[in-house]
Amino acid sequence: MSPYALGYGPFVKFDHDFIGREALERTTAKPQWKKVTFAWNAEDVVRVFASMFEQGDPYKYLDLPLSNYASASYDKVMRGGKSVGFSMFSGYSYNERAMLSLGVVDREVETGAEVKIVWGETGGGSQKTTVERHKQLEIRASVSPVPYSRVARETYAKGWRTVEV
Repeated sequence: MSPYALGYGPFVKFDHDFIGREALERTTAKPQWKKVTFAWNAEDVVRVFASMFEQGDPYKYLDLPLSNYASASYDKVMRGGKSVGFSMFSGYSYNERAMLSLGVVDREVETGAEVKIVWGETGGGSQKTTVERHKQLEIRASVSPVPYSRVARETYAKGWRTVEV
Protein backbone atom coordinates (compact mmCIF):
# COMPACT_ATOMS: atom_id res chain seq x y z
CA MET A 1 0.00 0.00 0.00
CA SER A 2 1.17 3.48 -0.69
CA PRO A 3 1.16 6.23 1.92
CA TYR A 4 -1.52 7.91 -0.18
CA ALA A 5 -3.81 4.89 0.14
CA LEU A 6 -3.60 5.19 3.92
CA GLY A 7 -4.19 8.94 4.03
CA TYR A 8 -0.56 9.77 4.83
CA GLY A 9 -0.01 11.82 1.68
CA PRO A 10 0.77 15.02 3.60
CA PHE A 11 3.84 13.30 5.09
CA VAL A 12 5.35 12.34 1.74
CA LYS A 13 8.45 14.41 0.99
CA PHE A 14 10.71 14.03 -2.01
CA ASP A 15 13.58 16.08 -0.58
CA HIS A 16 15.78 13.00 -0.08
CA ASP A 17 16.53 9.62 -1.70
CA PHE A 18 14.76 6.47 -0.53
CA ILE A 19 13.92 3.02 -1.84
CA GLY A 20 10.76 3.19 -3.95
CA ARG A 21 10.94 6.92 -4.53
CA GLU A 22 10.60 6.70 -8.32
CA ALA A 23 7.56 4.42 -8.06
CA LEU A 24 5.97 6.69 -5.47
CA GLU A 25 6.57 9.75 -7.64
CA ARG A 26 4.64 8.02 -10.45
CA THR A 27 1.76 7.22 -8.10
CA THR A 28 -1.14 9.59 -8.02
CA ALA A 29 -1.62 11.44 -4.74
CA LYS A 30 -5.36 10.81 -5.02
CA PRO A 31 -6.02 7.69 -2.93
CA GLN A 32 -7.96 4.81 -4.44
CA TRP A 33 -8.93 3.61 -0.97
CA LYS A 34 -10.13 5.32 2.15
CA LYS A 35 -9.09 4.39 5.65
CA VAL A 36 -11.97 3.30 7.88
CA THR A 37 -12.82 1.50 11.09
CA PHE A 38 -14.87 -1.68 10.87
CA ALA A 39 -17.27 -2.21 13.78
CA TRP A 40 -17.81 -5.97 13.87
CA ASN A 41 -21.25 -7.46 14.40
CA ALA A 42 -21.42 -8.67 18.03
CA GLU A 43 -23.53 -11.75 17.20
CA ASP A 44 -20.98 -12.91 14.64
CA VAL A 45 -18.12 -12.37 17.10
CA VAL A 46 -19.97 -14.47 19.67
CA ARG A 47 -20.37 -17.22 17.02
CA VAL A 48 -16.57 -17.35 16.73
CA PHE A 49 -16.17 -17.92 20.46
CA ALA A 50 -19.07 -20.40 20.62
CA SER A 51 -17.41 -22.50 17.92
CA MET A 52 -14.57 -23.33 20.34
CA PHE A 53 -17.01 -25.52 22.28
CA GLU A 54 -18.47 -27.37 19.28
CA GLN A 55 -17.25 -30.49 17.49
CA GLY A 56 -15.18 -30.05 14.32
CA ASP A 57 -13.01 -27.20 13.23
CA PRO A 58 -13.80 -23.93 15.00
CA TYR A 59 -13.75 -20.55 13.32
CA LYS A 60 -10.40 -18.71 13.40
CA TYR A 61 -9.63 -17.90 17.04
CA LEU A 62 -10.09 -14.28 18.11
CA ASP A 63 -7.30 -13.45 20.51
CA LEU A 64 -8.25 -10.63 22.87
CA PRO A 65 -7.64 -7.81 23.14
CA LEU A 66 -5.65 -7.92 19.86
CA SER A 67 -6.16 -10.57 17.19
CA ASN A 68 -2.98 -10.17 15.19
CA TYR A 69 -2.21 -13.72 14.08
CA ALA A 70 0.39 -12.69 11.50
CA SER A 71 3.03 -10.03 10.98
CA ALA A 72 0.50 -8.18 8.87
CA SER A 73 -3.07 -9.38 8.53
CA TYR A 74 -5.14 -8.54 5.47
CA ASP A 75 -8.61 -10.00 5.84
CA LYS A 76 -10.73 -9.60 2.71
CA VAL A 77 -13.74 -7.26 2.93
CA MET A 78 -16.73 -8.09 0.73
CA ARG A 79 -19.85 -6.20 -0.28
CA GLY A 80 -22.43 -7.52 -2.69
CA GLY A 81 -20.21 -10.49 -3.57
CA LYS A 82 -17.33 -8.20 -4.59
CA SER A 83 -14.02 -7.56 -2.81
CA VAL A 84 -14.03 -3.89 -1.74
CA GLY A 85 -11.07 -3.67 0.63
CA PHE A 86 -9.37 -5.35 3.54
CA SER A 87 -9.31 -5.31 7.30
CA MET A 88 -6.14 -5.10 9.41
CA PHE A 89 -5.27 -4.74 13.10
CA SER A 90 -8.38 -6.19 14.74
CA GLY A 91 -9.03 -6.00 18.44
CA TYR A 92 -11.53 -5.47 21.20
CA SER A 93 -12.11 -1.99 22.62
CA TYR A 94 -13.31 -2.02 26.19
CA ASN A 95 -14.17 1.69 25.99
CA GLU A 96 -16.38 1.16 22.94
CA ARG A 97 -17.54 -2.33 23.98
CA ALA A 98 -16.90 -3.45 20.43
CA MET A 99 -14.67 -5.59 18.27
CA LEU A 100 -13.04 -3.19 15.82
CA SER A 101 -10.48 -3.25 13.06
CA LEU A 102 -8.77 -0.68 10.92
CA GLY A 103 -8.73 -1.12 7.20
CA VAL A 104 -9.43 0.33 3.81
CA VAL A 105 -12.38 0.22 1.41
CA ASP A 106 -13.06 1.48 -2.09
CA ARG A 107 -13.79 5.21 -2.00
CA GLU A 108 -17.43 4.74 -3.04
CA VAL A 109 -18.26 2.57 0.01
CA GLU A 110 -20.09 4.92 2.37
CA THR A 111 -19.82 5.25 6.13
CA GLY A 112 -22.56 3.13 7.67
CA ALA A 113 -22.52 0.51 4.92
CA GLU A 114 -22.58 -3.13 5.96
CA VAL A 115 -19.71 -5.24 4.68
CA LYS A 116 -18.48 -8.74 5.43
CA ILE A 117 -14.99 -9.45 6.72
CA VAL A 118 -13.73 -12.88 5.67
CA TRP A 119 -12.25 -14.03 8.96
CA GLY A 120 -9.77 -16.88 8.80
CA GLU A 121 -7.44 -18.34 6.25
CA THR A 122 -8.37 -20.15 3.05
CA GLY A 123 -8.28 -23.94 3.15
CA GLY A 124 -8.58 -24.35 6.91
CA GLY A 125 -5.45 -22.52 7.91
CA SER A 126 -1.83 -22.41 6.93
CA GLN A 127 1.36 -24.18 7.93
CA LYS A 128 2.13 -21.42 10.45
CA THR A 129 2.62 -22.90 13.91
CA THR A 130 0.77 -19.92 15.39
CA VAL A 131 -2.41 -20.62 13.40
CA GLU A 132 -4.73 -23.43 14.40
CA ARG A 133 -6.88 -25.46 11.97
CA HIS A 134 -10.09 -23.54 11.43
CA LYS A 135 -12.87 -22.65 9.04
CA GLN A 136 -13.63 -19.23 7.61
CA LEU A 137 -16.57 -17.07 8.60
CA GLU A 138 -17.96 -13.93 7.00
CA ILE A 139 -18.34 -11.48 9.87
CA ARG A 140 -20.73 -8.60 9.27
CA ALA A 141 -19.28 -5.18 10.02
CA SER A 142 -20.32 -1.56 9.71
CA VAL A 143 -18.02 0.84 7.89
CA SER A 144 -17.25 3.54 10.46
CA PRO A 145 -15.07 6.65 10.71
CA VAL A 146 -11.44 6.88 11.83
CA PRO A 147 -10.92 7.43 14.67
CA TYR A 148 -13.89 5.35 15.83
CA SER A 149 -14.28 7.08 19.16
CA ARG A 150 -16.70 9.98 18.88
CA VAL A 151 -14.84 11.80 21.66
CA ALA A 152 -11.56 11.52 19.73
CA ARG A 153 -13.18 12.65 16.48
CA GLU A 154 -14.99 15.63 17.98
CA THR A 155 -12.78 16.92 20.79
CA TYR A 156 -9.15 16.06 20.02
CA ALA A 157 -7.00 18.69 18.35
CA LYS A 158 -7.35 18.75 14.58
CA GLY A 159 -4.50 16.98 12.87
CA TRP A 160 -3.58 14.19 10.49
CA ARG A 161 -5.79 11.69 12.30
CA THR A 162 -8.90 13.77 11.75
CA VAL A 163 -8.33 14.78 8.12
CA GLU A 164 -10.73 13.17 5.63
CA VAL A 165 -8.95 12.41 2.37
